[in-house]
Order: sequence, then structure tokens, then C-alpha cells
Amino acid sequence: MPELPSSPPNIRVTARAAGTAIVPREFRGMTNFVFEPPLRLAREVTVRTLEDAAEFARTYVGPRLPHRRDRLVRRLEETSDDASARIAARAFRAWAIAEGLLAEES
Repeated sequence: MPELPSSPPNIRVTARAAGTAIVPREFRGMTNFVFEPPLRLAREVTVRTLEDAAEFARTYVGPRLPHRRDRLVRRLEETSDDASARIAARAFRAWAIAEGLLAEES
């Protein structure tokens, strides 16, 4: 049986339903959403953009609900328009509150 070529490094391929595009995470662009006012989180962290939010959630150690955090990161990474950006931003803020991370809003 012939060997199938492997995926290029750093590109995650997932199966999708017929007719849907497979877009590697590295090529998806987050919208230019900006938190107004910026969110102040515990540990002297300020979150201004969805990219900041995704990076914080992705690297946060010890979430109370790890599956919720993982879904949140996917939602943040997959924003494609203003509406999905606003929804993702609200989800991040709700997650930060549930985790006890929201220090104050500046």
C-alpha cells in the first residue's frame, strides 16, 4: 500500500463536511476587534484585542473548566466578522469572570 504524504509541519488538518473549506488556523485572521475599555485581568494583564484574549486563554494554567476554555479559544480564533467578534468578546469576558480573573475594567 502506498504511503500518504504527511501534512506540512504546524498545520492542523481536520475533517469537515463536504462543501466546507478547511482553513488552517495559521491562515485565519481575527478581526480587528478592540475591547473598549480594555479588560484588566489578574496578574497585571491587560486585554485589548481578541488576539490578546486568545493568547491569554490559550496559555492560562489551571482553568476551573478546561473544556469551556478550549471552546472559547476556538471561538476567538475563528472570528470572521464583526458579529462573531462581538460574541467572542462577550464570551471571553464571561469566561474571565467565571474564572475569577477579571480585576477591573479601565
